[in-house]
Amino acid sequence: MSHNISAKRSAALFDNVARRIGKDLQEAAILGKFSFDEKAGSVRSCMKCAASNACADWLNCETTTVPVLPKLCHNHHLLNYLKTDVS
Repeated sequence: MSHNISAKRSAALFDNVARRIGKDLQEAAILGKFSFDEKAGSVRSCMKCAASNACADWLNCETTTVPVLPKLCHNHHLLNYLKTDVS
């Protein structure tokens, strides 16, 4: 079963997840910590994800604690890198 979602929706989810954990992908790119190719690959990964609705639900969940990335995210490791290594 295919779970492809649009590139635009995937890019928005990815950007919003990064923003939710306190990272600005544009700033990361300017600082040389995140390339366009990495973002494109991340968006393609999101496009294949079967959990896009769960991702959107996670983004919409209001919390006062520091957000912990859901393990179901295909970009979990990259986002954790950005969260910890990019100021």
